[in-house]
Amino acid sequence: MISTGGSRAHRSQWFSLLEQRNRLQHQLEQRNAELASLHAERGASHEHLRLVEDRAHQQVDHARQEIKVLQQRIEREQREHDKRITQLIALQEELLTAVRTAEQQAAHHAGQVVAMEANLNHWRSQAGSSKRAAGKPAPTAKAKPRHRAKKAIK
Repeated sequence: MISTGGSRAHRSQWFSLLEQRNRLQHQLEQRNAELASLHAERGASHEHLRLVEDRAHQQVDHARQEIKVLQQRIEREQREHDKRITQLIALQEELLTAVRTAEQQAAHHAGQVVAMEANLNHWRSQAGSSKRAAGKPAPTAKAKPRHRAKKAIK
């Protein structure tokens, strides 16, 4: 019976070890499943991160391109603005020169008018004094209309 009793204890121990092995095997399978799930999740996270980084790089590249285009536009508009300012300054200088020339011509003509009026007054005074000296009466109001009429005929 010793052999039978030992065999039962052995069997009991063997069943106990078998159950323990099965439990451990089940736990190992669960851990492996969790590990596989975590690996898949990590892979998905890496892929998502890569996509986000790629999108961010594209947005940065796009923003840089927009900045480059805007800087070129600003530079072009600044050159056009500077050119227009130069044109306006040149035009202003031309206009100021024209105004000065016109003012000088107006002053010259005004001087000529004053000189002509002085000459006319001088001739009138000489003509009036020479006619009076010859004994002719001074012109009357009636004489002036005839004089005007003669000018109108010419």
